[in-house]
Amino acid sequence: MDGLHTQDQRAGPGGRARRAAITAWAAILSGFFGLVFVATTALSIGTWLTDPGYTETNPVVDLGFFALGAVLIGAGFAMQLRAPEGNIAGVQQAVVALLALGVAGLIGGRIEPLTGAVVFLAATAVLVALHPARREFLKPGAGLSGPLAALALLAAVPAAGFASTMLRLARRAGPSCFLGRCAHGDRFAEMVALVGAVVLVGLLASLRTRGWRVSAWSAAVAAVIVGAASFALPDAPGSLGQGWGTVAVAWGVLFAAVAAWEARRGQRGGRRVLIEGEIDIDRPVEEVFDLVADERNEPRYNPRMRRAEKITEGPIGVGTRYRAETVSMGRAAPMVIEVTDYDRPRLLASMTHLSSMEIRYTLTFEAAPEGTRMRWSGDLEPRGILKLMGPLVALMGRRQERRIWTALKHFLEAGEST
Repeated sequence: MDGLHTQDQRAGPGGRARRAAITAWAAILSGFFGLVFVATTALSIGTWLTDPGYTETNPVVDLGFFALGAVLIGAGFAMQLRAPEGNIAGVQQAVVALLALGVAGLIGGRIEPLTGAVVFLAATAVLVALHPARREFLKPGAGLSGPLAALALLAAVPAAGFASTMLRLARRAGPSCFLGRCAHGDRFAEMVALVGAVVLVGLLASLRTRGWRVSAWSAAVAAVIVGAASFALPDAPGSLGQGWGTVAVAWGVLFAAVAAWEARRGQRGGRRVLIEGEIDIDRPVEEVFDLVADERNEPRYNPRMRRAEKITEGPIGVGTRYRAETVSMGRAAPMVIEVTDYDRPRLLASMTHLSSMEIRYTLTFEAAPEGTRMRWSGDLEPRGILKLMGPLVALMGRRQERRIWTALKHFLEAGEST
């Protein structure tokens, strides 16, 4: 245990530093988009209400600006402030929205949207590099949701027509410049980005990457905002009009409802199984964490685990991988386990790849009167026939995890770890 303790102490600061860095960077980005887009929108609408001669912008395009920046981009960054390993969809939706903004700025000939998109895409690349689930960034999620994809593609048709009109207005709106001095034309390009981002984020949600439900809600809320504003001000430049505004609101409500239905259906149908629990162990937090953090120790307290070997170099931390083999129903089940978050001695997260399922697992450790309170949360995505056996997989998984961690408790409290 002394060698293990020393090794993890060396890795611990790196894991904590990475965790602190992603939290700080996500806070900066989400704070910027929240503050700037809320303040700018409020100022512009306030000026429009109090100055009858103000024609640079109007509440419809200002609220579209808010929906793009605060709802679609800022909310994606804000999702990374807590448990980023379970919210890679937030980073994906921010990237998708920024790409839509950049393309709209390029085609519409508007320099500020284009430059802003390029700058913040670079800033988002830093977030991706720090992210504990960065290897999932370009991977498909738990499986395509047909209804959500169909709704997103259905919205793409009127969105394309509206975007074409807005691009013509953006190109004819006069000079392009920085710092909001040419907001009239910029807002048209931003409306193009908004409708494009709503469609693309809707499609992203249909892929059901981790955290997809917030992406679904973001697309729905953005559609409702611009639809309601258009209904209230049908003749404002950049408005969808009352008819299409009503359609946008209805689409947003329907998309949110279908997303909620898909989430419930996925849990009932075995697509996603959640396993949670906690146990108190009469040993210090550091000792419990150090034993569990090194997967090579699991065969010592879990008789189902035949072997576990570390296949990466260096100290244990984010990115460490193990090759292991367990016994399930009398058959060997090989797996690869990768550490996705490491904050000694508080947090340990991992991704386990098996032929039958993928498991995203998070363990937290905290001091308790009995020594250590360890909580576990497993997110299982079964494959093949197991998709149809969700309740059985959940029942067996909960029993198995309780059995494993109870064995760990007995192992540690008997002093066998030394």
